[in-house]
Amino acid sequence: MGGFIGFMNSRRLRNAFLNSALLIGSLIIGVFLIEVGLRVFAPIHSSIYQPDDRVLHKHVPHGGKVFIDHPDNTPDGIPVRINSLGFREREFYSKSEGKRMMVYGDSYIAAEYSPIESTFVRYLDRKLPDWEVLNAGVVGYGPDQILLRLEEDIPRFSPDVVIVSIYSGNDYGDLLRNKIFRAISEGLVIRNNYSLSPELESTLNLAAFPRGRSRLQIWRHWKKRQERDYLDAESIRNYLTGSLERALLAAEQQYHSFVRDGNDTVHNLLNDSYDADVAFYPQSASSLYKIELMNHVLGEFKALATQYNLPMAILVIAHPSDICPDYDIPIDRQAYPEYDSKRLTAILTDLSRRHGLPVLNLFDAWSGEDACSYFFRYGNDHWNSRGQARAAELMAEFLESTGLTGGNPAMPETHPPLEPE
Repeated sequence: MGGFIGFMNSRRLRNAFLNSALLIGSLIIGVFLIEVGLRVFAPIHSSIYQPDDRVLHKHVPHGGKVFIDHPDNTPDGIPVRINSLGFREREFYSKSEGKRMMVYGDSYIAAEYSPIESTFVRYLDRKLPDWEVLNAGVVGYGPDQILLRLEEDIPRFSPDVVIVSIYSGNDYGDLLRNKIFRAISEGLVIRNNYSLSPELESTLNLAAFPRGRSRLQIWRHWKKRQERDYLDAESIRNYLTGSLERALLAAEQQYHSFVRDGNDTVHNLLNDSYDADVAFYPQSASSLYKIELMNHVLGEFKALATQYNLPMAILVIAHPSDICPDYDIPIDRQAYPEYDSKRLTAILTDLSRRHGLPVLNLFDAWSGEDACSYFFRYGNDHWNSRGQARAAELMAEFLESTGLTGGNPAMPETHPPLEPE
């Protein structure tokens, strides 16, 4: 009898174990199927950027999202796809028989607000049929991050020409926000010991790699963005009018935190503001510090180009408020009497020439043209497809006139700086 009872007890235990295993297995399979379903039916990430210890942030390989903007700018969502190498590009690695050109920059080059075929890089690619022109833009990148990327990418991808675009509207400030370089005395700039804040790193990771409920919440947020009501043009303009004062305050706070307090923790990567201090108060401490850092980074570009005997050109992109008087963010010249609409682009042009880097300044190139028609409105201060097409046309002409697309010419010698126009 005891053996029978023992047998029955062991059988009950075995059945209970099997039932528990089946339940756990069912839960695991259920969670897996839910995750798969969310990936299929809610394939929207809130971000395609992941944290990086060296360049601060970069694209998630195979990442994807849909860019939603004001319907008067982009009536439909723009699909944004990242290839296996982390570029908003088709797949590539081995060089084709033709020459390879790589274009670096921030959101102006990544151009998530435009279909891939209507971007500056694609227009330039069509203008240069003998070249493979690749998009190496990443939203939020400053010139310092581009420099670090180039140090990795040049030996890896062997470009024949590199174009570095610098957006005069906020790239000065990126050098303060990113904290990659620090000026420790007049004329002496060093690479800094910087790091992402744990909160920012966690936020980037959560947005880039959502799971389960987080993915569902992101999908719901995206659906709400599709269905929301948008402010009218006047309301947007009224809000943006105050952005200049906010930009000045942010510039002072960023300078105080980094330079005066010595804070090397990076808290902001994607929320850039107009470099109002440089535009309105060029002799302020924050302005002079930003210009000194920019001068150093451009010198590093020149040194890198010389090291690899690599032709490199600088493309300077103007902020729409500087080149379009009737833009969404109006600048009160009476309130800011030192303001010069050419200053932000002229400084970059001057510094590039000082280091012997060929430079195309779109402010000068677009003078006399209907530059206002080259930009989006309603708070999106980027160039539209028309602006990108025109810039590509001018860049192709510039590259040909400087000989940069005609083989591998020696980099130009440095010469004394030109006076700002």
